[in-house]
Amino acid sequence: GAWALFRLASAHGSRGAAIWAAGLYPIYSLTLRGFEQPNLLIQLPFVIMAFDSALRAREDGGIRQIALCGFLMGCAGLIKQTAVFEAVAAMLFLAVALPKGARLKGLTVFVMAALTPCLVFLIYFWMNGALQPAFDDVVWSAVGRLNGDVAPVPGLPFLSLMDGFTRFFPCLKSLYALVWLALLVALRYRRPNTTWPRPLLLLCALWLAAAGLVLFSLHSAREVYAQDFIAPLLIVSGIMVTQGFAITGRHRLWGIAACVIAAIAVPAFTDRGGLWFDAIKGRNDPVAVAAVATELNALGVRPGDRLFVP
Repeated sequence: GAWALFRLASAHGSRGAAIWAAGLYPIYSLTLRGFEQPNLLIQLPFVIMAFDSALRAREDGGIRQIALCGFLMGCAGLIKQTAVFEAVAAMLFLAVALPKGARLKGLTVFVMAALTPCLVFLIYFWMNGALQPAFDDVVWSAVGRLNGDVAPVPGLPFLSLMDGFTRFFPCLKSLYALVWLALLVALRYRRPNTTWPRPLLLLCALWLAAAGLVLFSLHSAREVYAQDFIAPLLIVSGIMVTQGFAITGRHRLWGIAACVIAAIAVPAFTDRGGLWFDAIKGRNDPVAVAAVATELNALGVRPGDRLFVP
């Protein structure tokens, strides 16, 4: 994830912002308890590389980059269904960035490439006689979580839309330093004496909107689901630190050092347990284990049976 973020920020932003983002990425991933949801840590590099391909497609207009962007988004969707929100953000960016005559072709290629990984796995499950269970567990269970029929986390209460709104910002408490720096970019965006990488900032704005939809759609107030905010906030805050402050010389170095200290201190002091929490203690959810055990006993599982885990 850190390597993909460095590659994106250095190619379309600045090397300083890339170093900032890649250096802080592991700290924030651990602070937001990424080890509790390893699927998020696996999914995010695919999303980051997909947005990198979207930016490259804007620059050279190549169909290959658009297809790669869609394919990577499709792979991310196989890991976590909420990647559909990031896929929509990528489509909106391509719709704005691509020339008018190439938009329809580009978006068609994106959709077809994004569906390719899904079709491959559908064929695999169909050949093994597990297409219906796979569809029920992946598609209908995700729809159930959106409607509130399925608990997003076993043992935790379902949150209404209003509850999700009121608990939205507390979920981001470990990211407050990055949020503050990103807000400074928004306030200074129209200053004529500052050169911003505007396509990258537009992409990050769409990315942050998609991350907000992900958090709301899960109806859960757990910080681990704020992982989607880390990459775009690191990019925008890195741009602010390296390009936004109108100071030079020794004072600039002191300012960057202060921002680095704040970016590390805020998550360390607001959620210290995420840095050295013993994951083994929370690995076995007794409610979920009991429910699965009851279901398996009722089904009469025998040696050799295949279990599909969504």
